[in-house]
Amino acid sequence: MLPTHAESRRHRGAGGAIPACFRAARGGWLGVSFMPPPPILRAGSCVRARKTIRLKLAGKEVECTALFDTGSSYTVVQRAFFERSFGASWERLSKPVKLYLINGEHVEADKYAQVTIIVDGVELLPPETVLVLDEYAEEVEVEGVKVKLPEVIVGAGTMDKYGILLDPREGVKVVGAGFLLSSS
Repeated sequence: MLPTHAESRRHRGAGGAIPACFRAARGGWLGVSFMPPPPILRAGSCVRARKTIRLKLAGKEVECTALFDTGSSYTVVQRAFFERSFGASWERLSKPVKLYLINGEHVEADKYAQVTIIVDGVELLPPETVLVLDEYAEEVEVEGVKVKLPEVIVGAGTMDKYGILLDPREGVKVVGAGFLLSSS
């Protein structure tokens, strides 16, 4: 059973204005979430799934690994990956956004970009705003084990916007029909 909208909002903070967490408040989930199978991991009321997706910006398209996380307030991308893939083609936020990293540290995001996310060959339109994080760790240590983080974390707001569900049998599933185009 997937979390309700109210459960999802609880992880975004009061009124959705200030994120309560960038990831689940409980530690230790990450090491398990990267061990296949299952495609879906449940931690409390948060649900997560890892999937290979494509990002498109200014005519250039790249493949990357994404963690779809209902406990995440924002969709974020590693700056190093973004810069290698698209150059420094981001915009500055007028006011930085404060986030919590997986290890509980606070960081500020001061950059964003509008990218098209492609899941299973389906372009999610209009393009999504993603935060570009300077302090996004490419690898973390969880319970003594080093774990590589995905290049992108797709947050609950993005999943709601495009009708993305995390199905226990099928993994990441795009069901919203209003904003979709096949990228064949």
